[in-house]
Amino acid sequence: DGTELLWQAGPEWRRHSPVLFPIVGRLKGDQLRHRGQTYPMTQHGFARDRRFAWAEQGPTACTLVLSDDAETRTHYPFAFRLAIGYELKPRQLGVTFEITNNGDEPLPASIGAHPAFNWPLLPE
Repeated sequence: DGTELLWQAGPEWRRHSPVLFPIVGRLKGDQLRHRGQTYPMTQHGFARDRRFAWAEQGPTACTLVLSDDAETRTHYPFAFRLAIGYELKPRQLGVTFEITNNGDEPLPASIGAHPAFNWPLLPE
């Protein structure tokens, strides 16, 4: 019926549907400690503030990718690839998350979604 259900980042909260990666929540002191080094890590990680690249685009599905680079390694010293797939189905949106470890050591990571919806959902 054309009703917009998803939040469009109004002045009350300027985010849409942030992806929480490589952490969900907050680390003690907002720092990641690894092998004697400390790395700054904001609440919910950095993915929500990064631009993802298109990996696939289609009429009802797409995949977006975020890979490690010099900037991410200043916060998270691990080689990774995060792929998020979206698929439209009748009356449904499918979302998949895939984290790939591109390095030689274990990859500590968590993933979360923080979708926001307009309220009330239906006109009164």
